[in-house]
Amino acid sequence: MNNYGYIKVAAATPSVRVADCEYNSERIVAMMQQAAECGVRAVVFPELCVTASTCQDLFLQRTLIRCAEQTLMQIVEASVDFPLVAIVGVPLAANNKLYNCAAIISQGMLIFFTISAKKITTPFSTPTKIGSLSAYSADS
Repeated sequence: MNNYGYIKVAAATPSVRVADCEYNSERIVAMMQQAAECGVRAVVFPELCVTASTCQDLFLQRTLIRCAEQTLMQIVEASVDFPLVAIVGVPLAANNKLYNCAAIISQGMLIFFTISAKKITTPFSTPTKIGSLSAYSADS
């Protein structure tokens, strides 16, 4: 069947728990798998879905931000078998500021981050670098 150059795109809204990165990751990966099984080639998740967007003061906890980064890498690794691109919302710290970012993931690779124009909250007291702005491969 000719698809005339179109691809199937989906918006996904996983059930998330506030500051429960592991639970949220399981929901995100399950929805990525479901999307792949349905022939979706690009799936978009909500902003800050790795942590949930309602963390408020918990965003000031470095433990949550480190957990979000580790969870993002687990999502990247889990994506290796899915023939799609996923855009996943995650908080990332850089240059002493915390940002609302979208991670673009495809088949075991972290391709790119986009940073929202708005910061999540006030800066940390000391510089913290979380995440890498270069590509990440699950094979590394």
